[in-house]
Amino acid sequence: MREYVFDGKVYRLPNDLNDFQLSMYIHLIDWKWNHLTPEPGYHASKPYDAILPLEMKKQYELPPV
Repeated sequence: MREYVFDGKVYRLPNDLNDFQLSMYIHLIDWKWNHLTPEPGYHASKPYDAILPLEMKKQYELPPV
């Protein structure tokens, strides 16, 4: 995980992103923060802003087919 700072906001993102990936992550995280929640989700015990928190994942979980 790496922290990027843009426009005074800190984004916790995966390492080694190219410019396109970085701009897409920032766009999607801004949307998540504005419309869903500012809380991070976790992967391998590390917080990532692009992941939904566990409580929200459960809300939108689809039943098995």
